[in-house]
Amino acid sequence: MTTMFKTMTVLGALSVGGLGLGEAAWAASDTTTAQQPGIDCPAPGAMMGRGGPGMGGRRFDPDRELTADQIRIITQAHLIRMGDDATFKVGEIRESTAKSYSVQLLNADGTVARTMELAKNGMPLGRPK
Repeated sequence: MTTMFKTMTVLGALSVGGLGLGEAAWAASDTTTAQQPGIDCPAPGAMMGRGGPGMGGRRFDPDRELTADQIRIITQAHLIRMGDDATFKVGEIRESTAKSYSVQLLNADGTVARTMELAKNGMPLGRPK
């Protein structure tokens, strides 16, 4: 039993040391301003939260107002992402108030499955009906 703990301790120390070496190598090279040969991304570290301004960490703009077509695309993308694109289709989208859209989700046979209220910024308002 103690051999197992010693082995796990050594492996843990090696993995932490390896991560430290990787961070040191990354810090030594300036990847945020110049592209590396053969890599399409200007800042490979940006995907891990180490990029500069505007790199991989844009904030949601709650004041942005989307069009009905943009709301349709976002809703379709959400259905695809959740795996419901074979079950539901996006139906009619109406402006229900000055700040929201009413979006119908249709069953495969064309009947209304549910109606959702989305804010003009694409965020849901309340529970589906």
